Amino acid sequence: MECSPECPTTLTSTTAKETEGTQSSKAASAAETPARKTESPPSVSSKLDNTAVARPRLKRLPRLPVDGFKIVFRPSAGVDLAQYNDVELRAAVVAKSGLHSVVADEDLVCTNLAKNIVTVSTSCADRVANYAKIRELTLRGKKLGFHAYIAPPDGARAGIIYRAWNGESPQDLLQELRRANPLLPIVQARDMGRTSRSVLIHFMAEELPPLVKMFGILYAV
Repeated sequence: MECSPECPTTLTSTTAKETEGTQSSKAASAAETPARKTESPPSVSSKLDNTAVARPRLKRLPRLPVDGFKIVFRPSAGVDLAQYNDVELRAAVVAKSGLHSVVADEDLVCTNLAKNIVTVSTSCADRVANYAKIRELTLRGKKLGFHAYIAPPDGARAGIIYRAWNGESPQDLLQELRRANPLLPIVQARDMGRTSRSVLIHFMAEELPPLVKMFGILYAV
C-alpha cells in the first residue's frame, strides 16, 4: 500500500508542534526557576529580631554585697513574680519581717525573674532571723506561700550529714555545730526537709572535713 503524499507533511508538522511544546515548557520552567530561587527562607537575624520584639531582653542582675547575708524567697508553685513590681515585693517582705522601715532601709532587695526568686541582702546578723522565718507574703491583698532559706556565702563548700535533723531551727543547728566543732569554719547549717532528715552544712574551706560532731553524735560528712 502506498503512502499518501500528505503523510510526510503531517508527521513533520506534528513533530514540529511537539518540539515547540517541549521548548515552550522548558522556557516556562527556566522562567520559573529564578523566581523560586528568590524565595529564600527568613534569615536568622530576622528571626532573632522578631523574638526580641516578642520577648523583652532581661538585663544583667546587679551584684549584691559579697560580705552580706543573703536570704532567698522562693514562691509556691503557680506564683509568677513577674506579675509584681520590685516596690510591691520589697514592701511585702519588710511588712512581714516585723522590722521598722527605717532599719529595713539598710537592707537590699533584688528580684531574679529568670529564677522566680527574691533575694534580701543584709549586713546585720540579727536581722537574718527576721527574714528567714517568713513563710508567706501578702501581695495585692492576697496571701501567697513562700519558702525562705539563707544562701551560703560565696566560696563556701557544702557537706551533708544524714539522719541528723530532729526539728531544730537553722540558728540552733549552726550554734550547736560551732560549739561542738570550734576549729571548723562552719558558716551555715539548715535542714533538708522532714523526709530526708539530713542537715546541709557549709564550710569556708577548700576541703570538707571527714567528720563533724553535733549533739554528742559523730557524723560522717
